[in-house]
Amino acid sequence: MSQNSKTEDIIVRKMVHADLAQVEAHEKANFSQPWPSGSFAYELRQDSYSIPLVAVDTTQAENENIIGVLVAWRLADSLEIALFQSLRHIAIWE
Repeated sequence: MSQNSKTEDIIVRKMVHADLAQVEAHEKANFSQPWPSGSFAYELRQDSYSIPLVAVDTTQAENENIIGVLVAWRLADSLEIALFQSLRHIAIWE
């Protein structure tokens, strides 16, 4: 997220296949135990029980704009939320 970005510059939308390279690169850069390669693609399957979302900074270039990931599973009330390490101090919703 750039220094000039504001909360209203952030949107949350469904993850798409075009996001995968950026999501996996950030995951590897920011977590000591990142999801294995291909895991996010698996969550995008039509028969998946998950809802994969991304937080996008609309002020950034398309290939550098994903700032967070949320994957919610529709089983057993399980929810995993991940924000990239450098952005954990930023509130997206108020």
